[in-house]
Amino acid sequence: MMAGGVESWSSSSAEGEAKLGMVMEFSLDDGGVAAASFSSSPKLPRRLRRRLSESKTPQKCTVQDIEAKLRHAYLRR
Repeated sequence: MMAGGVESWSSSSAEGEAKLGMVMEFSLDDGGVAAASFSSSPKLPRRLRRRLSESKTPQKCTVQDIEAKLRHAYLRR
């Protein structure tokens, strides 16, 4: 059985907008079914590792790079 906790709160700003928040916490180290499913695949898939490593190194985008990305996105539609 997983131990967990839920915490929520609300606040209102000066403009009258209400803001809500929630935190959920689950322990996966208790030997349950969820812990077993995560331990069966300790490595990330190659495409996820590549995407995560690319986001760590910010690079300057030129106008040509942005236009090329937009063209590729349009072709995928």
